[in-house]
Amino acid sequence: MAFLDENKYDLAIAPLQQSLQLDPVSWETHWTLARAMYHQEQYDGALKEAQQALGQSHGVEPAIELLIAQSQTAVGNFEDSAATLRAFLKNHPNDKGAATARRWLDRLAADGKIRKQ
Repeated sequence: MAFLDENKYDLAIAPLQQSLQLDPVSWETHWTLARAMYHQEQYDGALKEAQQALGQSHGVEPAIELLIAQSQTAVGNFEDSAATLRAFLKNHPNDKGAATARRWLDRLAADGKIRKQ
């Protein structure tokens, strides 16, 4: 966490991976690793770790869904990203990330990356 707080994402990845070897069901560690990987442009890994974190957290941290959508966009899965954002808005309409989710969804539509619904 200290490395993430200092924006030293490259240094955070190896210790987080080691931590997951010791405790593979820690959603917080998967979530932190996903954020570090995203910032290091390791989008496939970020997506995998964020999905793992979401499954293990049972929806405790809605922001995980936003990272999933970001990662899906980064790897070119635009329709999946839109579906994730729509689900986020449906399930968490009053979350602090809702405005961001709407903005990202609108941008995907404006850029012609997704079908409008």
